[in-house]
Amino acid sequence: MLEHLTASDFTDTAPYVAEVPGREPVSLALVETEAKGSPRPFSVVLSGPLEPELGQGMYALTHPTFDGPLEMFMVPIARDADAMRYQIIFG
Repeated sequence: MLEHLTASDFTDTAPYVAEVPGREPVSLALVETEAKGSPRPFSVVLSGPLEPELGQGMYALTHPTFDGPLEMFMVPIARDADAMRYQIIFG
């Protein structure tokens, strides 16, 4: 499924949920999707709570438009006063 995702799959404003082993799931909001090509590469930026801060790594993300959880590599890119920002890059 991941190989078929495009930037247009990341436009819905419903929360994305990251499964975190040993913790409660973390709700993430879509901040932006940036297409660098058609259909790839593109990147997605998500925003989440300050705590727990999710480290760089693989996370199972769920979303109403996905057919079940999808494993994605997510990287923290910024810490604002009220949120953490994470990026996922699709090549």
